[in-house]
Amino acid sequence: MEPTGHQPFRFQDQRQERVYRRLRLIGDGPASFFRDACQMMDSPMSLQSTTHIVGHLLREVESGLRAVLKPQVPDEGGAGEGGGHRQEIRNILDNLSIPADYVVSRLWLRLPGEEGLDRRAHRDALFAPRPVDQDFLLLWNSFQTILDFVLERFEQTYLDYHEILDQLLDIQHPTRADAQRLRNQAPNNLVAYGYFFDKLTSVRWLGPLADEGFFRRPTALEREGDAIRFVPWPPARYLARMAPDAPETVADIILGIPYTDNISVLTDLADAACAIPAEHSVRLMDLAKQWASGPYAALMLLPERMGRLI
Repeated sequence: MEPTGHQPFRFQDQRQERVYRRLRLIGDGPASFFRDACQMMDSPMSLQSTTHIVGHLLREVESGLRAVLKPQVPDEGGAGEGGGHRQEIRNILDNLSIPADYVVSRLWLRLPGEEGLDRRAHRDALFAPRPVDQDFLLLWNSFQTILDFVLERFEQTYLDYHEILDQLLDIQHPTRADAQRLRNQAPNNLVAYGYFFDKLTSVRWLGPLADEGFFRRPTALEREGDAIRFVPWPPARYLARMAPDAPETVADIILGIPYTDNISVLTDLADAACAIPAEHSVRLMDLAKQWASGPYAALMLLPERMGRLI
């Protein structure tokens, strides 16, 4: 939940806004890292360590981008500094039909290693932070050029990534490795996760998904000025459907979910609790008291679900 009085950053640059929107197809994490970098670069002299912090943020964005976009091919990474990293980039460029001699391809392949983002993020012994100089501004502009071009190609082929989700949905006996593939190689956003979890019908996925932390981060509510949006959380809907068939496992998972004041999530969890036999759902009563005493507990369908649970 954002702090009271927080004013969200508003993009003034159309390219940055376009990149941010497309990064949300990759995941909210990379999109947020990019937005924060844009906010810092909007007032680059406000902090002495701007180049280091922005360098870290850009590394996180680039890493998340590769994790989702890399194709399912053996890593032929060459030896030496940045070899595997650069080979991943080459595989992605090839998969997106971006020629290796394009300017954006050459720019991206310069990022790995000590002369790229790593050097920007790491401190230089105990010397003063590196300044926002012309060299850093050139890197900042190049990074945006890379994202703008690559994400446009990705958006054009976005539905192809649903093939990964369909392959996972067809697995009859999923393992933790399958859950890792979902986490690392499929788009991490509500659209993709909604597609996967709403189609998921097997209780066998509960264990692998729990082991990989899919039930540890409920979606937070969103604030925009005075408006509040209760964002759905697809894993909670899946738990509600699986509760009758695996009540003890679902109860264990719910007990490990951090508290949220997002009523959409709490309503789905209450649905799951209602579908669990009393000998298991009684373990959730202390947690249900927290749900019922939250700041928005009187809204939407939660009161009716709590009545049913009682």
